[in-house]
Amino acid sequence: MKTFISPKTISELNEFISNNKNRNIIFLAGGTDLLVDQEKFNTADIIIDLNKISELRNISVYCEKINIGSTCTMTDIAKYKQLQNIFPLLVNAATNVGSPQIRNRATIAGNIANASPAGDTIPVLSVAEAKIRIFNLEKNKELLVPINKFFLGPGQTILKNGDYIVGFEVPSKILQDCEYAFYKVGQRQALSISKLSVTCLYQLSHKKIHKIRMAAGSVAPTVKRLYKTEEYLQNSNLSYAENEVMRFVKSEIEPITDVRSTEEYRKEITGRLVLKCLQEMKS
Repeated sequence: MKTFISPKTISELNEFISNNKNRNIIFLAGGTDLLVDQEKFNTADIIIDLNKISELRNISVYCEKINIGSTCTMTDIAKYKQLQNIFPLLVNAATNVGSPQIRNRATIAGNIANASPAGDTIPVLSVAEAKIRIFNLEKNKELLVPINKFFLGPGQTILKNGDYIVGFEVPSKILQDCEYAFYKVGQRQALSISKLSVTCLYQLSHKKIHKIRMAAGSVAPTVKRLYKTEEYLQNSNLSYAENEVMRFVKSEIEPITDVRSTEEYRKEITGRLVLKCLQEMKS
């Protein structure tokens, strides 16, 4: 028989988890991914609803960092005025998730924990070098994990039974004086899982690329930071060779052919979107 609980505080939640560590636990937040995964429901002993824990739905902006609670919805993020000013890249990505109805329910932690390479907020948090605060049941404490160490593969993360995402920390200094570009390609202009996406966070100084971070989604088992491409473009004066940019991008990604697109298409369009980001820098 399944157990369903809806704790009101983090301490109540952690105490319950610690007392039931030998049972199969799943967490319910927005439910937009979990409710369609019947297998997880069928195999779970305990379903924990996180929606009554107000501590998990806070957003706070400080001089050194931004904290975003795990159960903040895409609508919460899109409408938070300080994020619109300081982290518009995340606001843009959140606005691109599904429909208004989905954005009202879908949470940022769900988008991350689902570990889909097509997750819209993952490339954004990757270029912002976010850290994920998780509760680790084995150590019975919170850990801060760099986002690039969180994913193990499609649908796979470092989270073990009883672990959950508490929130996210984004260093404010990485966002300072930066501009951004975000492109997503899907079957339709809305309500579409991305065939691929490209995110770029950059800063220009004296007509040179002073800082640049790029990530691509749906082109590898996990969202891919384009480190080699970044290194090639760093400190360039935007007089790059397009064929070299394409070569670097294509060498870094590992797309597959599936029902949404082909490997060849994803490689070509990812490179073209990176070039589009660079053209945007010039304008």
